[in-house]
Amino acid sequence: PDERIVFLRSGSVWMMGTDGQSPEQLTVRSLEAADQGPEVSPDGASLVYASAQDGTRRLYLQSMEDLIPTPLTQGIDRDPAWSPDGSQIAFMRGDERVQQDLYVMAPEEGATPQLVLAGDDDRPELAGSPRWAADGRSIIMSADRREHQGTSLWQINLQSKSMKRITPIRNGAPWTRDHSPSLSPDGKRIAFSSNRHNSSGDSADDYDIYSIAVDGSGLTRLSDDPGTIADPVYSSDGSRLYFASTRIRTTGYEWEIFVMAAGGGEQKRLTREARPENSAPSVITLPKAK
Repeated sequence: PDERIVFLRSGSVWMMGTDGQSPEQLTVRSLEAADQGPEVSPDGASLVYASAQDGTRRLYLQSMEDLIPTPLTQGIDRDPAWSPDGSQIAFMRGDERVQQDLYVMAPEEGATPQLVLAGDDDRPELAGSPRWAADGRSIIMSADRREHQGTSLWQINLQSKSMKRITPIRNGAPWTRDHSPSLSPDGKRIAFSSNRHNSSGDSADDYDIYSIAVDGSGLTRLSDDPGTIADPVYSSDGSRLYFASTRIRTTGYEWEIFVMAAGGGEQKRLTREARPENSAPSVITLPKAK
C-alpha cells in the first residue's frame, strides 16, 4: 500500500513517506497559533485538523487534492478523529481550563455537532484524544471523571453513552496519565503514551509507549525512551508504531518522529532537522491512481 505519514512540522501540517523522505507541506500555520491534530479520512481524500487561523480554534476540512481549507465548526475545538467509515468526525470542544466535551458530527460544512459526553474532569486539559473503535460503535479517549485516580483510557458506547475504564488504576499515584490512544487496524489492541512507570509526580512528564487489549488485559510497556514520547500510531498493516520523541532535544520544543515494531524493540529516527519540531504523526494510505 502507498502509505504516508501526516504530521506537524513547526505548527503546519506536512506529509512524508514512511522512510521520512519526500516531505510535502499541506497547510500554512496561522500567526495566531499552530495547527493541531491532523488526520486524513479513511479514503485518503480529506484532511481534518484544528486551527486558530482566524483567532478562534475550530476544525477545518481540506481536500487532499486542492488543499483549500473550509471551516467545519464554530466552537473551541480540537483533537478530530475520523470514524472507520469516514461518515463522522469525533472531536473535543471547550476551554481546556474548564471543561472538555466529546462531540461527533458529519464531515460537512453546516452539519450540527452532537454531544456524546459532557466533560467532568479534574484535569480537563488532559481529557480528549478520542479514537474510534474498529466497529464504529464506541470511542476510546482519556479522562479522569473526578475520581482522583489519574487520567485513564475509557471506552464510551455511542448508543448507551455508558463508560468503561480500560487502563487500570494505580493506587496512590494520582499523577498517572494515559494519553493519545491509537487502535490497531484489527481493533484488538490500543497503543498509548503513559507515565505510569514513574514512582512520583516529580517525573509526571516522562512518557513512554504502552499497549493494552481493548478489554483491558495484557498491559505491556513497549519503550524506555531517554526523553519523552507522544502520539504513538499504528501503521496501516499494524506491524509498526510511529511516534514523536524528545530524546535528541536541546531546547524545550524539539521533537522528532521515530518508528519501531508494534511489539517494541529497535527504533529508527525518520525526521532530521537542525531545529526539529516534528510531532503528531498519523497514517494514511493514498488511493491508487486511476
